[in-house]
Amino acid sequence: MSDDGRIVEAIESGVAEDSIQKYLHSDYMVVHVTADSEQRALACGFARSRVGDRYGIVNFICLAVQCLFGWTLSVHLGGQYICSGLVARATEKYIDGYPRTPEDMMPGDLAYFWNADSGEPPAPLGFIGRALNLLVTLVDFLRKGRGDRAPETAAP
Repeated sequence: MSDDGRIVEAIESGVAEDSIQKYLHSDYMVVHVTADSEQRALACGFARSRVGDRYGIVNFICLAVQCLFGWTLSVHLGGQYICSGLVARATEKYIDGYPRTPEDMMPGDLAYFWNADSGEPPAPLGFIGRALNLLVTLVDFLRKGRGDRAPETAAP
């Protein structure tokens, strides 16, 4: 949001403005987008205008169901955002188009769209991660591979 590290994020308590310094001892990735100064100002202005909005827990639950079972279940309540939906909504005006609606975008969709790559191998999965992968594999098997197609990549 600024040269001094201000960020706007959707967290459990809602949309808030803070500093990137709070993530100093965490893993994170800075994604560089192709936007001119006016586009950046508009995206940042939109994000700042959402500060105080609630976290979109219903949207989050719908995305989790969609991930696990492949059902298209999209519910978005006005004035509520999840992290990736906030970013997608703020940036959607200066790109050709995301492969999904902003409310249906997940962090991985944004990373894929913007070609974000840390260059590091993925962290090993713990018990929960392996269990979720097994569940997704089982659901995909039961659906006989009839899941959603991979999103088309639009030029950022």
